[in-house]
Amino acid sequence: MRGPIQILVMAPSVNSIGNPLGATSFYRSNTHSVTAIVALGRLVGPETMHMTWFRLTAAGPQTLFSRNMMVTSYGRAYSTAVDRGAMPYGAYEVTARVAGVTRTIEWGVYKPARQTKANAAPPGPVRPLTPGPAGALPELINRTRPCQWQEVISNMPTPTDVDLDVYAYCPQSGRHQVIRGTVLATMGKLNGQSVVGMMHTEPGGLIDGDFRFNVCALPSGSDVPGSRFGVTTIVYYQGSTRSFTFSAGLPGELLGPEVSISSSVPAGTQVRPGEKIKLRIIATEPDRLGAQAGIANIKVNGPDGQIKFKRYPRVRTGCEQLRAYRVLNLTYRVPSVAPKVIKIAAITSDFPGTKASAEVSFLFAA
Repeated sequence: MRGPIQILVMAPSVNSIGNPLGATSFYRSNTHSVTAIVALGRLVGPETMHMTWFRLTAAGPQTLFSRNMMVTSYGRAYSTAVDRGAMPYGAYEVTARVAGVTRTIEWGVYKPARQTKANAAPPGPVRPLTPGPAGALPELINRTRPCQWQEVISNMPTPTDVDLDVYAYCPQSGRHQVIRGTVLATMGKLNGQSVVGMMHTEPGGLIDGDFRFNVCALPSGSDVPGSRFGVTTIVYYQGSTRSFTFSAGLPGELLGPEVSISSSVPAGTQVRPGEKIKLRIIATEPDRLGAQAGIANIKVNGPDGQIKFKRYPRVRTGCEQLRAYRVLNLTYRVPSVAPKVIKIAAITSDFPGTKASAEVSFLFAA
C-alpha cells in the first residue's frame, strides 16, 4: 500500500496534528459528525487532494459533497461530514484522490442493539449529510529526534483484519545506514510474535511501511471485542537496534443477537394432548459490524412457564466462531390442559445483556 496515500481511515474526530481519534467505520445514528483522514506518503511536490462523500443506495452511489485541498508529502488531510439530527441508517463511502492514486473506504450508520424497530425509524425525509471542517496539515516528521519515535495509524476494515501505517525518521549518516526495519505483532508476548512485514527506506531519512494482518493468525490471537494487540517495530540503525511499541484494542460489540425458532409441526397447526413437537432454536450474533462477545444463554418458555434454559460459557480469548452461533434442540409434549393458543417463545441474551426473542404458536384441540 505504499504510495501517495498511505492509509485512509474514518474516525469520529481528528486531533490537532491530523491523527484519527477512535478510528472506526461504524457509527450510531446519534453521531453528529464523521471524519475521513488521509495519511499521505511521498509526493513530488504540492498536490491537490480530492475527497468525495457518497451515500450508497439501491440505485447506485449518491454524491453528497466534495472537498479539495492542497497537500504535501507525509502530511495529513481530513474532511468532515455533519448532521445536526439523527444520521440516516445505511452505507456510505469516501474516496480520496491525489497524484493519480485513488483510495476508497466504506463506513456505515447502524441501529443500536437496544433500539426497537418502532423507535429506530428516522422521522421525516432522509436529510443528506453536509460538509463540515476540512483541512490539510504539513508533514509530522520530528527531525530533532532522529530514530527516537514512530507514528502509527491503525484501522480494522473487517472483523479480524488490521490495517497498519507505520513510519519513523531515521536518517542515514556516513557509514551508519538504516539496513532494514521489521514490524512484529502479537496478542500474547509470552507465546511469541509474528512478522507482519518489512519497512522500507524513503528519500530524506524516512523508513515506513503499510501492512494488513489478521488478529486470528497472531500468537494468542483473539477477535473477542475489547481484546488488545501489540506491535513492535525494530529498526536496525547506526550499528544497533531501535525498538518502538504500539498497542490498540479491538472495537466493542455493536450489534445485538438474533434468534429463530422452528418446529416439526407447522405453526398454526392444531395439536392434541400428548403430541410431541420437536423444536430447534438458533441464536446468532451477526459479525457484519465486527466480532461479537457471544451468546450467553437461550431460554424457552411455554404456557406453563419455562421449558428449557441453556447457559453458555463466556469466551475471553481465541477466534472461536461457535460462541456467536448456538443451537438448542428439544422436544415439547403438548399438555393435557392448555390455552386455545399455545405460544412457545425463545429468548436469547448475549454477554453485554442485549436480548432477542421469537415465538411459534399452535392451536390447542382439547
